[in-house]
Formats: sequence, C-alpha cells, structure tokens
Amino acid sequence: MDDRLGALTDLLQQTPSEALWTALCEELAQWDPKALAQVMPHVQAQLERWPDEVERWADAGPLVTVQRVTGPAALKKLAQAGQPVRWLELRLGAVGERAVPGLVAGLQALQPHGLSLAVEEVDDGNGVAPLAELDAPRLRVLTIEAPGLGDAAAENIADNPKLTGLRRLSLAGSGLTSAGAKALAGAAHLASLGALDLADNKPGDAGLRALLQSPHLGRLTKLSLAGCGLGPKAAQLLAQSSAVARWTTLELAGNRLTAAGRAALAASPHLGEAVKRALPD
Repeated sequence: MDDRLGALTDLLQQTPSEALWTALCEELAQWDPKALAQVMPHVQAQLERWPDEVERWADAGPLVTVQRVTGPAALKKLAQAGQPVRWLELRLGAVGERAVPGLVAGLQALQPHGLSLAVEEVDDGNGVAPLAELDAPRLRVLTIEAPGLGDAAAENIADNPKLTGLRRLSLAGSGLTSAGAKALAGAAHLASLGALDLADNKPGDAGLRALLQSPHLGRLTKLSLAGCGLGPKAAQLLAQSSAVARWTTLELAGNRLTAAGRAALAASPHLGEAVKRALPD
C-alpha cells in the first residue's frame, strides 16, 4: 500500500490537466474499497485546490464509479459500507416523513461530489426535504428530477446555507415557477454557482428578472431557459441586463421570443457574440 500511496501522492503533485484526471481514475480503480475509504479524504482535499478544473474534467468521467441506489434502505446500506462515493444517483419512490432523517444521514455520510436525485412520486415533498438539512460542503453538482417539486426543491436549497460549494444545479422539468427562481436568486450561499439549468419550467418574466438582478449569482456563466414559454419581454430583459456579459452559454430554444425579441437579443450590448450566434433563429 505504501508504494501505491506514493504513486498517488506523486500524481497529486503534478500540474492539473485532463491527463492527470485520467491517471487518477486509473490509479484509484486499483485500490480495494477499504484502502480507498482511507485515502479518498486526502485525494478530495487535494482536488479542492482546482475546483474549476475538476468541474471540467468530471464531465469526461467521474473519479470514482457512479453509485446508483433506489430507496432509503439501499442508501443506508451503501453509507454503512464505508466506501466513498464521488457521484451518487438516488432514486426515490414514496417517502414517508420518518424516512427523511435517514436520507439526510446517508447522504452526509457519503459526501458525494455529484448528486442526482430523482423523486418518482409527483408532489411528494418528502423526497426533496433532505435538501433543506443536508450538510454537504463537498457537493458541487446537484441534479433534481422531481416533477411538480421544482419550487419546493429550490426553496429547500435556498434555505440551506450549508450548500456553499454548489457549482452546477439542474432543476429541469421540475415544474419550477417564478417562486422557485426568486428563492434561488435570493440565496447568498449560491455565490459559487456557475451553471443553472431551468429548462422546461415556468419561471416567467418575474423569475427571470430576479435571477438577472440577483447580487449573489455573479459567477453564473451558463443558463438554460429552453422550453420555458418565455416571450419578447423576457428577451428584452436579457438584452438589457449587464449580468449576461459574463455568460458563455444561454439556451433559449423552444420559447416564443418573436422576431422583436430575437432582434433585441441580437442588438444587446451585453451579450457576447458567441452567445448571440448560438441563439435560436
């Protein structure tokens, strides 16, 4: 183990690159679960030095294999195994109120870098309730698949100041309205958020205005509002906002922008040319 630990330490001292990420994945794949559990806190602490790079590398593949579990009992079993999980996909059916503390405890024990939470029961607020209590400082990527629960999920995230590390958040197709968008816009602890996916929701002009005027979303560079039923007024809001100047991605496909709205976006003094070229015709 000493030789392997030495090789791992040498890797972590190298200049960050995609090649390094690949080498780390290959190296950690050779560790047994018990040894991996001992060394992963050290690895994660080292990776905290390169948050932006890690986000890019992780798109190509997770550092540790994705774990997929269904239900509170399976989550508890995984947490008790003591094996670190970098990416967790958790699928929930009906969740009783009594199960919520167990979900929180399991997620906190695992401390994933990325979490995909799918709630199958429409309007089952218990499924997203753990988001209000979760203490997960290492959580960087959060994807919520919860039809009808977008506002509840957004409000729980906004009410939890312990989610300070989030860099990417997706609530696509969750039924989020202006209330959920306003909650996110008002959350000071989301200051590190760089990418927000609200596609196929109904944030409306009021929700969009709140996001654009938020004093907390200064690092946001990617926003998806595809399929949100937005019209020319939303296009005007985007075109006139200085907040969009730092954006590298703006997804607006499937909206009702009209010719006037598209013209306003094309003439915006704030939107970058690359972003304008990618906008729908």
